Amino acid sequence: MKRAFLFVTIFAFTAVRLLAQDGSIDVNFNNVQQGIPYPTGANDVVYEIAKQPNQQFLIGGNFTYFNNWESHFICRIDSNGKVDTSFLSQLGNNYHGIKKIVVLSDGKILIGGAFGIARLHANGAFDSSFNSLGSGANGYVSDILPMTANKIIIAGLFTQYNSANTPYLACLNQDGTVDTAFNRTGNGFDLPVYALARSKNNKILAGGQFFIYNGTASQYLVQLNLDGSRDTTFTPADLAAGVNCLQTDNNGKIYAGGSFGVARLLETGAADSTFNAAAASSNLSGPVNKIKILPNGNFLLASGYYDADIRDWAGQKNIFMRTTAGNDVASFYYIIPDNAEEVYQMETTVGGKLLVAQNIFDRMYRSFGMAFLYYTALPTFGVNRYLQDGEKDYSFNPEPNARGANKIIRAAAPQADGKTILAGSFYLYNGEQANRLVRINKDGSIDHSFQIGSGPN
Repeated sequence: MKRAFLFVTIFAFTAVRLLAQDGSIDVNFNNVQQGIPYPTGANDVVYEIAKQPNQQFLIGGNFTYFNNWESHFICRIDSNGKVDTSFLSQLGNNYHGIKKIVVLSDGKILIGGAFGIARLHANGAFDSSFNSLGSGANGYVSDILPMTANKIIIAGLFTQYNSANTPYLACLNQDGTVDTAFNRTGNGFDLPVYALARSKNNKILAGGQFFIYNGTASQYLVQLNLDGSRDTTFTPADLAAGVNCLQTDNNGKIYAGGSFGVARLLETGAADSTFNAAAASSNLSGPVNKIKILPNGNFLLASGYYDADIRDWAGQKNIFMRTTAGNDVASFYYIIPDNAEEVYQMETTVGGKLLVAQNIFDRMYRSFGMAFLYYTALPTFGVNRYLQDGEKDYSFNPEPNARGANKIIRAAAPQADGKTILAGSFYLYNGEQANRLVRINKDGSIDHSFQIGSGPN
């Protein structure tokens, strides 16, 4: 009978190994379940996350696989990162780089990006009836806003839609054709529109780099009536630069983000005097690119530069939490240690956790002579989940090869039932949170019946 011995090797990034009597590694110890694809996340960048009413999430980007499941540029996952294999995601290469996803009330899905705009059925199949005879937008669609009467507002870098002049903003009918009655007599914007939002009184808020709308000065932010005319009752406060993102809260207040930081305006466009814009905009890592308002009134900011020299941004905090008044929430600690990142989108789960679409530039640093961190301490490529205090939630889609402890094991106490208690300076075991103390089964898997709460401090 072959006998096995348990050895604890004590040095950084090492774990427990079971050796057979002859000294060879017992490959059956702490092994990944056979036949189950590795949860590797996305194989390329994820730009967008959209929550569905059933608490599943659609993600979009450049990827063609998620967790080794073929998913061309769009995929549906649950809040734990598990792929919904019933969702059809076989878009052609023309739809590479999805940057906007909107779920309609009938379950159909609008997608936007460099390809313009397209519509999918609820199961992910391509809806060929949407704008079936038209050429669509002649440029990038950055935002999509469903409105009443089955109208759809799109904004971006395009100047035409179905060969009609629609500089940087267009109104579409339900079938994807252009609504020619929208802004019939106007000449539109002079420069790109990046962000859209619906006001409390059901009008269209548009933000971007523009200075003029329909021949009238309208710098960076404007409100439009449903017919496309400018709402002259809306006079926005002066913003120092272009608008990258817009959000409205339940009270009708307007959050705008850009290289100026963040501002909050009243429904009239006037600055909200109860909001500390200076505090909310302080100590950011770059322009504000995304804003997420939380149920308790706090809000999240995602800031930073895209396509910058990542060596200048290692270890930079890029997600911030602010109170309703605009003050920093110091207890929210989010940082990617010694690595640079780009944050593209944020969405919350039912339990208040945070899903983030982000690009982590960790392995690139090897060529710059920087120390390579233990990979399970880094976020999974594409989408990650964080706890309410900003710490990474390692129970989300854990790394496939994260076997054993991620730091030093200093003691091992075998039990009579064959289980072993391990103690040390680690905080992960098999990619799961295990704060310095864990009990493992005979096969090296975690004994989840061993409950220690948050563990030693």
